[in-house]
Amino acid sequence: MNDEAAHPPGTGKLWGESWYFDFADPGCAWGGYLRVGSYPNLQTGWLWLVLVGDELGDAGPVRIVEHRLAPPRQYGQELVVAGPAGDCLLRCHTSYEHWSARARAPGVSLDLNWHAAAPEYRYEQASRYEQPCDVAGEITVRGRTVAISAPGQRDHSWGVRDWWRIPWLWFAGRLNDGTRAHATQLVVRRPFPAYGYVDSADGRRDLVSECQVSAGPGPDRTPPRRTGLSLGQLDLGLTSRWPANVLLDGPDGQAGTLFRSLCAVETADGRAGSGWLEWNMPGTVPRRAGLTTM
Repeated sequence: MNDEAAHPPGTGKLWGESWYFDFADPGCAWGGYLRVGSYPNLQTGWLWLVLVGDELGDAGPVRIVEHRLAPPRQYGQELVVAGPAGDCLLRCHTSYEHWSARARAPGVSLDLNWHAAAPEYRYEQASRYEQPCDVAGEITVRGRTVAISAPGQRDHSWGVRDWWRIPWLWFAGRLNDGTRAHATQLVVRRPFPAYGYVDSADGRRDLVSECQVSAGPGPDRTPPRRTGLSLGQLDLGLTSRWPANVLLDGPDGQAGTLFRSLCAVETADGRAGSGWLEWNMPGTVPRRAGLTTM
């Protein structure tokens, strides 16, 4: 089944489709993420480009968030979204093996490739899949060019996508022994199965059916700086290093925040790594978004 290209839209107002790509320096010194989204029944396209870290120096951080673009256009294996703040071209070179992204904005350019590090993981009850990748290329911010060679993640999702209904936690990262992990957990009162996997360094994949979270959002509904995740036999400690949040305004006046952060990752047995952690919190608008838009 090849689901890499855009899908025919469903009938719901909030039927949406997205292509998401990230990368994280193993030492958690820098990272970034790119997301192209489409709400075709609202005639709206989204573009997010966020870059953070010490390596950017005074040129960073970068936060480009556009929610009022025309929907992305598909040209064969290429997907294009463009607007006043920037444009992005995604290309699927080989399905489930190789994608590239080129993005341009005033003072910013990104030219990166995502190569599969393992097979894609498909959610059992959702039209979505995730894939751990190795990322290579370069980014340039205000004349400062950084060569990128780092682990990363990508996903492709389609269906009704209502950011303003249910909170969730999402994580993807890599440890220094080659272990990669991903988990998505809805934050609801009743028990709900998690989605995800743990890929060990020897190539074995164990599926995650339960995700234990040590700490959640506080009384002000903002996430903790440190979060513990238990994914089967793998216990992870995540420490937020670089916040990279996105404010979410809905078509009918909804409000929310995607609290997203580049995190340092550690285990009790001494392994370390990095990854991206997000908490989706409907109805929450922080006092500070975490980054300045360029």
